[in-house]
Amino acid sequence: MPSEFGHSLGHTNPITGLLPFLKQALQHLLPTATRTAASLPRNPVYVLGNQSADLDSIVSAVLYSYFFSRSTQSIHVPLVNLPDVPSGTELRRLRPEFACAFGLATSKSSKDREKLTTDAGEDGIVRLLRDHIITVADLRARLLSSNKLEKGGEKLELDAVLVDWNKPPHSISEETTKEGKKIVKGSIDGLADLATFSIAGCIDHHADEGFVPSAEDLVDSSNPRVIELGPGSCTSLIIREVQRRGLWPSSSSSAVDEPHSADAHADAELAKLALAAILIDTTNLTAEGKVTDVDRDAVSFLTRKIEESAPFRAGTEVWDQKALFEEVQYAKAHSLDWLTVDEILGRDYKDWTETMPSGDTTVIGIASVVRPLSWIIAKANEENGLKEEKNLNSLLEKTKQFAGKRSLDVVAIMTAFTSKKEEFQRELLLWVVNEKRIEQGEIFVESAREELQLEKWSQFPFDGRQEVGRLYIWKQANLGKSRKQVAPLLREVYT
Repeated sequence: MPSEFGHSLGHTNPITGLLPFLKQALQHLLPTATRTAASLPRNPVYVLGNQSADLDSIVSAVLYSYFFSRSTQSIHVPLVNLPDVPSGTELRRLRPEFACAFGLATSKSSKDREKLTTDAGEDGIVRLLRDHIITVADLRARLLSSNKLEKGGEKLELDAVLVDWNKPPHSISEETTKEGKKIVKGSIDGLADLATFSIAGCIDHHADEGFVPSAEDLVDSSNPRVIELGPGSCTSLIIREVQRRGLWPSSSSSAVDEPHSADAHADAELAKLALAAILIDTTNLTAEGKVTDVDRDAVSFLTRKIEESAPFRAGTEVWDQKALFEEVQYAKAHSLDWLTVDEILGRDYKDWTETMPSGDTTVIGIASVVRPLSWIIAKANEENGLKEEKNLNSLLEKTKQFAGKRSLDVVAIMTAFTSKKEEFQRELLLWVVNEKRIEQGEIFVESAREELQLEKWSQFPFDGRQEVGRLYIWKQANLGKSRKQVAPLLREVYT
């Protein structure tokens, strides 16, 4: 390990401040040496959120990396899990809510925020992202242009911490070291041909997939294994864990005594970024069935951190949690206007491969969208030059293409939005595109109808069968069931 790790990013002299940390972490992005399964990590530990790369996943990776780099001798590098989206312009276009939250968190004043969008030449937010955030696509490009790849085509052996998920799409192998530790390996889209990752830790709020080894078997015992259903946001679990470990005390003497100090400013930056993720995932702590004490405690802790900093401590400004939520939520909701239907479906998307008793596999994909189906239908018709049309054909054509590119047997679109009457609503479109999987789809319909409170969706007529497979569209009256709850129900009938 290069000596500068310990001086710059190790616990002996940790960097203070989100932007300085991220910039320094990116300087140590590439692996420096080959790590054998039995040795301690000598390379960066990559912190990976799930493949939807939503705000909660990205922020969880950033926060985890910041605090665990300060407490261990291993640099933790956050990666945005987008295999075909580079940082900068494209990241801003496809994840504007993160760009918004990141800009708000790292701007000292409203003038700074204005400067981010009015700098002459290159957009300031784009530059901020490109200089501090890296995606899987960026890492792949850097690996291919470096001399870090193994001779003879062997894959790199790297370490990863999973946040906001607990099983990567490519589960590769399990090894047992001479000390008796079980090391599990996997990889991700965009890097599967270049590297395998040994799992060094995990914090997640989804159902345990049984992939992450026990805490005793983790590659690096300094990282936690926390997989806990319930909290609305993974970021809330990150905050709880760093508090428990004493990595982020409830109050810092320098922050309390000197609200203008670097510590106080850094705390406020981190707190604003974390709050943005928690508030979006819990609809400002109002989402029915999604908010737990873990989320509420995290928000209380983060709010105190912000209010301990200048200018809030001085009373020249009043912290407005609702304003933060509304600004980031606006960026998220209105981002879809500039995307294609294919990009909209892929923007917040997850898939799973399930093995049935027969040994056959079923690939299930679920896209989450923050606009109503009627809006997506109109968007699809407009793309096809049929702006005045009011039918499903264009959307079904594009959904079928989306499913085909990903080899899906079952595709679902879940919408969550606020109506013109300011009422929160959900819809569910389920299409079993593989006719051999229709029977199980019908089992899901019968078993989930009552639990999800599925009701007739009557905005557009359709007959239930479209070209191939079985198509269902419902209004979902149980507003507390998001993809996190619906996906296990659907996956279960295909196992």
